[in-house]
Amino acid sequence: MLKWYATYLCTSKDFYRKFFDFKGVASRRNFWLCVGFNTLTFFVLTITSILIAYSIPILHVISYLPNLYLLLIFIPNLALLVRRIRDTGYSLWWLTIYLIPIIGLIILLILTLLPSKRSHPHF
Repeated sequence: MLKWYATYLCTSKDFYRKFFDFKGVASRRNFWLCVGFNTLTFFVLTITSILIAYSIPILHVISYLPNLYLLLIFIPNLALLVRRIRDTGYSLWWLTIYLIPIIGLIILLILTLLPSKRSHPHF
């Protein structure tokens, strides 16, 4: 358990250190740890803000907290996704497939699940 927590701390530190870094690569493990942490944080913020907003109506402004969190992590998550796609060896043009509503998201999910290719020329 301690080893997993230490890995997570290194990964999250790396995520925040490379906030606007679109160069380099991100391993599959680092990518999914960051995505998992951000998803968990979003859900905790959402549930907390809903409970507070409904129990104390004057604090309804706190219901914007999850949206603010999503706004704050948009660019770092995009940078992480760019580094992950680069690590799989695919062109960054594959990110434009996200514009296709459902199929694009599924294809992008599959691309992030692929193993790393260390032999491509981006290194």
